[in-house]
Amino acid sequence: MLMSAAPAVKPKNLTEYYAALEAYEKQGITHEGALRSAFQNLLAETGRRTGWTLIPELVLGSIQPDGTFRDEYFLNRGYWEAKDTNDNLEAEIRKKIAKGYPLTNIIFEDTQRAYLYQNGQVAMQADLTKRAQLTNLLITFFSYTEPAHEDFSSAVEDFKQRGALPEDFHASGV
Repeated sequence: MLMSAAPAVKPKNLTEYYAALEAYEKQGITHEGALRSAFQNLLAETGRRTGWTLIPELVLGSIQPDGTFRDEYFLNRGYWEAKDTNDNLEAEIRKKIAKGYPLTNIIFEDTQRAYLYQNGQVAMQADLTKRAQLTNLLITFFSYTEPAHEDFSSAVEDFKQRGALPEDFHASGV
């Protein structure tokens, strides 16, 4: 598994995540539509520091993950799928896999637990109620680079160093 530089996971963002979940719990809110916003905010902030942009609900053919991360070259770098805490997470993951969700770099989570798939298999499981495990999950997710993307990024860097990027790369700010 190829990785890029590890992202900074800010303690403030983790504190905000847990505070949001606690506020929802005090209100008796348990449905995915509300709970996922806490994780979405955490992912978006961490992704921003990595150079990835979170695009919610992006349609990718016949699927629509809750979040798709793209880098500065518009390459899909990772995905996120939230489930309700009352759902059977493993069963929901099997359904998403059957629908064709990419297993290159995707987090499936239900605010309590998460499964990170990379390279087609489970790379890790995390207890999201434990700050250290959540931090490790985020670092592992945002550090991952698919081999094809690593080759592309290396080629772009080589062209940049030689001052030989194609004109459309310069126009897009790359």
